[in-house]
Amino acid sequence: MTSTGTPLTKTRRVRGVFEYPKDSGIFYIHWYDHAGNRHREKVGPDQDQAITLYESRKAEAWRRRKLASGYDAAASRRRKANATAPNRE
Repeated sequence: MTSTGTPLTKTRRVRGVFEYPKDSGIFYIHWYDHAGNRHREKVGPDQDQAITLYESRKAEAWRRRKLASGYDAAASRRRKANATAPNRE
């Protein structure tokens, strides 16, 4: 606690989320897209929002990487369903 009685807040460290300049309260995210290009985005004063945005950017990059490699989840499910379905002739 500080001398005014307010608790000290400690920001949690999350990979890809950083505060710049130090102790400014402005958060940025640092991530790589599906092609390996580096990106940095200014999010604002809310660290939780920065973490959420970072996680969504990572998930989007992962999905695009999978789709680019030829992986199609819907087609995979259809193949599996057709293989286990009884023959209706």
